[in-house]
Amino acid sequence: MASSETDAAKRWQKCVDTVLCNLTKDQLKSIENNSEERDFFVVHHLADLKEGCISPLIHGTPITCKVENTERYTTRSKVHVCTLYTICLTHGEFTWMVKRKYKHFQELHRDLYKHKMILQFLPLGKFAIQRQQLASLTEEMPTLHGSDRIRRTSSKPKYLEEYLNNLLENAFYKNYHGMLDFLAISPLSFIKDLGPKGLLLCMSRDPGVVSFVLLFDPELKVLVGSVYTDTKHGVCIENFSRKLVIKCSSYRQAQWWSHEIRSLSERCDFLQTHRFEGFAPPRPDTLTKWYVNGNGYFSDVADALEQAKEEIFITDWWLSPEVFLKRPATGTYWRLDKILRRKAVWGKTLLPYINLLYIQLILSHIYLKKHPICQTIIYVMRHPDHVASVVFLWAHHEKMVAIDQSVAFVGGLDLAFGRWDDSDYRLSDVEPSQLEAALESDAVDGSAVPLTEPVSECEDEVDLSYNALLWLGKDYSNFIKRDWTQLDQPFQDKLNKPLSLPPLFQNQFFISCSDQKNVLNTIGDAIVKRILRAHSEGKKYRVFVVIPLLPGFEGDISQGGGNAIQAILHFTYRTINRGEQSILSRLKEQMQDEWTQYISLCGLRTHSELGQSPVTELIYVHSKALIADDRCYIIGSANINDRSMLGSRDSELAVLVEDEERVPSVMNGEEYQAGPLALALRKECFSVLLGAKSDPNLNIDDPVCDNFFNDVWNKIAQTNAIIYEKVFRCLPLDSIRNLRELQEHVNAENLSLTYPEKAKEELQAIQGILVHFPLHFLCEEYLLPPLKSKERMVPMEVWT
Repeated sequence: MASSETDAAKRWQKCVDTVLCNLTKDQLKSIENNSEERDFFVVHHLADLKEGCISPLIHGTPITCKVENTERYTTRSKVHVCTLYTICLTHGEFTWMVKRKYKHFQELHRDLYKHKMILQFLPLGKFAIQRQQLASLTEEMPTLHGSDRIRRTSSKPKYLEEYLNNLLENAFYKNYHGMLDFLAISPLSFIKDLGPKGLLLCMSRDPGVVSFVLLFDPELKVLVGSVYTDTKHGVCIENFSRKLVIKCSSYRQAQWWSHEIRSLSERCDFLQTHRFEGFAPPRPDTLTKWYVNGNGYFSDVADALEQAKEEIFITDWWLSPEVFLKRPATGTYWRLDKILRRKAVWGKTLLPYINLLYIQLILSHIYLKKHPICQTIIYVMRHPDHVASVVFLWAHHEKMVAIDQSVAFVGGLDLAFGRWDDSDYRLSDVEPSQLEAALESDAVDGSAVPLTEPVSECEDEVDLSYNALLWLGKDYSNFIKRDWTQLDQPFQDKLNKPLSLPPLFQNQFFISCSDQKNVLNTIGDAIVKRILRAHSEGKKYRVFVVIPLLPGFEGDISQGGGNAIQAILHFTYRTINRGEQSILSRLKEQMQDEWTQYISLCGLRTHSELGQSPVTELIYVHSKALIADDRCYIIGSANINDRSMLGSRDSELAVLVEDEERVPSVMNGEEYQAGPLALALRKECFSVLLGAKSDPNLNIDDPVCDNFFNDVWNKIAQTNAIIYEKVFRCLPLDSIRNLRELQEHVNAENLSLTYPEKAKEELQAIQGILVHFPLHFLCEEYLLPPLKSKERMVPMEVWT
């Protein structure tokens, strides 16, 4: 191998090494063992390519051309006729077209010839290979008047095609910058991850630096003409978020650009309408993992953030920078803001959010102050911008974390206070055995836990090595009793910690059954239709619905207060069993009481001991999930209500997972082929809800059979509800049907206070956390807010 060729090979290998050094050992092993390529798996360093004089072409791959078409047109003089040649090029799996005049061929030839002449006067040793390669270039460019063959118009395209292919067989000609310009090749042209090689690429003046990316989204429009471009010959490319105008030299050129962009966009997955009218194409053979609680979710997010190399993208309805992602916290290392601070040194973090200005100050000012040499370390965007967009009622509700475009977390958990929990669903943050000593010493009030850094802002970690608490500061609260306030002081907890209750999440809804007036989504209607079909066919069919016992708004329902709570209850009961549009009313009309064999509506509740006395609280259902047939599931941010489901109110994001594999299972007593992921998720949920881990005899394998549905699921839910009512008289209750009975209930004694030991004995029969939803609570009352209340003054769709 010649010396210069050896140097080129070394430069190429150096560039490859630069790319590969950014991959972990596991990723490199995966590359070696798996020939299948993954999108965005390799980071392309364009600056290194340029510095190393590395060609943007695919190594060892030829370029071939074919002149496929000619166009004749008049120039601006309207006398001279010119010919435009359409050249189709192929390089590996990439194909593209360029249009060139004969004069462009002449200019290319002169450029190459001039370069050849210059090389003759350069040092022989250093440029010998290039000079040897250039020796094959003819002295003069063949003209259109040279031979009889060239005079024939039909021979011209073939002649130019042969000429260009001959040049492209020579390595030097092929990689010469003038040739790359002639062929419309850039450093980004042949990166497979970026999709097919298109015509449009907007770069800054610095070669190899992308100025911006214009995404092909469903709102893409390609418009030609001065009406849209404010220029004589131009093309307007507009998507959902921005608009680009390209100024062209002629009408023909503008039409060509618009045609090429449209052709390129037709191949884009995200411009097509996919299954369920979704924007995203199916992704087969995808590795997925589900989470039932925030414990594992937050921990894995923390690990993934820690491994980020290039980009962190977070979307949340609410983001708390001071939230601890791994618990119990033994330091501040795994606090969200600390993780982002570490990664912001050399990466970018994008945080669209809807929350206080405080978050923006934390996530931009502090980091910029910490790392003044870094520019635009963190972008904080509020979406929608309520003033600029004139959107006041709706919010950005998605919850997603995407890291290096390689791994993504999608679901219903904001990285915020009140979202973390585990399967124990504790009502206190200390064990009962520790509580008595804590109360006597008055030590567990949160004041002894140093959570903020010294004023000097040094990097030394706060010593939390002795901390046993799972919730710190405002992360520990009961938002139905008192909503979060003063969030710019996240660790100023004014509540007496042992007697407070932890949050068990955000307002979830079951508001459906369309009346084409107040409620428009038809999920409830679909449930009714499917149950009626099963009933008419005489087939088993079960629907399990788990929703919050009370909406997650601040207010004391026991005092008849909480207008927001009552408003949500109104539409929830309207969906379930009140009014002719409700699910149960329509089922009863067709099957009377047989509806109980098709659908079960439940909530969640738990209990504990505080100060030697039993206490209880509802578990707030924050999940946004649906599991079907043990073969597929949907997990996302959307609630079952119009805000989430109409698509024109709150923004939402969800993932539908369908198992491609099958495992043996059972359904209605018969052999059944289930999906391994969906089956495992359903069984984990049922195990937690029914307390199966503490009862080895409880069988949750078959969710459809009569024994499970009646003697396990419904029996446990009913028994638990009866015990909780007997011990605590806790709201909501089926026996309280009006405000008068509600008022009398406030003064009624309950077993937990009068006979705590007897109450503890009764509570031993509780199994799991499932309770039947009280269908008749306040059924004799009109629950919409009073006409003169502030809640009634807002548009009705806010509650639906």
